[in-house]
Amino acid sequence: MPQKSTWLDRAVMAISPRAGYDRLRYRNAARVIQNYDAAGTGRRSRSWNPTATDADAAAARRLRLAFVSRDMIRNTPYAVRARSCITNNVVGTGIKPSFEGSEATVGTAKELLRAHLTALLA
Repeated sequence: MPQKSTWLDRAVMAISPRAGYDRLRYRNAARVIQNYDAAGTGRRSRSWNPTATDADAAAARRLRLAFVSRDMIRNTPYAVRARSCITNNVVGTGIKPSFEGSEATVGTAKELLRAHLTALLA
C-alpha cells in the first residue's frame, strides 16, 4: 500500500514533478524494506506496552522481565522453542575446559578442577 503524501511531498511535486515522484517512490521502497513485525501495531502486538527507554533503564525492571519470560515459557509454545534454540545454539553442551602445558601441569590442573567440581556437587 503506498504511503500518503505529506505537505512536503506535495510542495516538491508542485516545484518538480520528477523529484516529487522519485521521493514518493523511494519512500515506498524504504517502507517495504523496513517492514518489521516488531514495529507493527496490529493484532499480535496490541498487548505490548513498549517504553521509550534505553537498555539500562529497561534493565532496571529486570524482575518484571523475569516474571514475564517465565510466564511466556509456561504458556507459549513459541517461547519454549525459542529458549530451546538459544540454549542449544549458544550454550551447547556446556563449557569444556582444556589445559595446555607439560603433562605434569595438565595433570595437576585436571585434579584440582575435579576436586573443585566434586566439592560443588557434594
